[in-house]
Amino acid sequence: MNQKLIDDVPITKRNIGFVPQDFGLFPHLTVYGNIAYGLRIRKFSDDRIDLQVRRLIKMLKLYGLETRKSNQLSWGQQQRVALARALAIELSLLLFDKPLSVVDWTSRKEIAQDINE
Repeated sequence: MNQKLIDDVPITKRNIGFVPQDFGLFPHLTVYGNIAYGLRIRKFSDDRIDLQVRRLIKMLKLYGLETRKSNQLSWGQQQRVALARALAIELSLLLFDKPLSVVDWTSRKEIAQDINE
């Protein structure tokens, strides 16, 4: 990865993320909490977490949904939250398991565009 062998690098140190087909959202957390999760684990400051989460909420058009839980979201919104959570921690590589298979055509086009950006 980035011209370096990572065979001997522990999985937790490889800076690789994965977005599962079922999104893997934490049902007890809000949209904001799900996006902030990885940043909190990495012990980022509250200010940096808030800045990063708000940037991703704007970028992925999730504004107004910050306090909702995953069961209150459409499939497309859940996919966007899962993508935002993965992007929040600025990974070197992001893997998807069928990222667009469960969303409607309009959301599929928008999410594909977000992924490409």
